[in-house]
Amino acid sequence: MRSAQQVAKRAIVMTTLAFRASLEVTDHSRSEEISGRLLNWLQRHAIADELDLIEREILEAPYRKMHQSQLTDATLAGEGACLFAWAIGLGDPLPKRESADARGLVQSLHILQEDVRELIDGASLKPEDELTSCCLEIFLTLSNMRQRRLSDVAAQAIIRNADANRMAAHGLLPTDVACSRSNEFVDSLSEEQRRAAAGFYFVRSVAASWLLDNRQSFFQ
Repeated sequence: MRSAQQVAKRAIVMTTLAFRASLEVTDHSRSEEISGRLLNWLQRHAIADELDLIEREILEAPYRKMHQSQLTDATLAGEGACLFAWAIGLGDPLPKRESADARGLVQSLHILQEDVRELIDGASLKPEDELTSCCLEIFLTLSNMRQRRLSDVAAQAIIRNADANRMAAHGLLPTDVACSRSNEFVDSLSEEQRRAAAGFYFVRSVAASWLLDNRQSFFQ
């Protein structure tokens, strides 16, 4: 499990990316000026070292000159931002049926404020069982959605076993109750809702795995 300070810095990085994405589509006289301040602000407060290469390139891109893939990545960073902010008690739980909204985190995580280091140093994690339960729910939901996309029973079993091994590698052992709840939730979604949710649950699964493992790079 990551330290509270690591989670706080990752939450700030991903909120900054999501904020940059929102500025790209906001017609405001200060959007360009604010966009240009984000990377320098992270550097000044010793947070920029947390950036992966693709994240740094997003923040270095001139205003409204991002590639579409960069804009997509920056927007989806809001999913990880919301998970990590919740993990340190500064955000709401992730919504189950819709994508997360990271806009409120700009204030709660002190983006572009000078006291952000105090926030990082004072961060504390929720209880470990609460964090692992949330991560398990994310992994199970994504696995169920992946299986529902296949009609072949053998192929479904391959996905199920691979995902079970992945969860076990993170120290997660699904109970019958957890599996049942996940099945009921996915059953309650329409086909259209499942297609939409599969995308943001995948992003959440990457964030959840980072929270539980010790890889050096977020996207490794």
